[in-house]
Amino acid sequence: MANSGGGMILIGVSDDGTLCSPFVDTVSILDSADITNRVFKYTGVHFSGFDVVPVQRDGQQRPALLVDAAEYPMVFTSPGTYQVEGPKQQQKTAFAVGTVYFRRGAKSEPAK
Repeated sequence: MANSGGGMILIGVSDDGTLCSPFVDTVSILDSADITNRVFKYTGVHFSGFDVVPVQRDGQQRPALLVDAAEYPMVFTSPGTYQVEGPKQQQKTAFAVGTVYFRRGAKSEPAK
């Protein structure tokens, strides 16, 4: 989102806009330093242009991550992989080294 001028991520809200999980006080759990460190781990950029704030959605409070625009596009320098639970332990890749993503509408797409 920082590569496309910034935006907002609502936590605990599904893609169709409905509340999808019981509210957990994520705003107090999320640590800004931890988020900055995770961005650095995968991009090599010390990006701290974000804020975690509470917002109201359907009469309930939810946390939102407000993301500022990045001065320069951030490129992944480490792969984003994770384990998928199941009968066969599989590793999935969320993003690859050298990839730059841009937000287009409701989707994040690799730059071409």
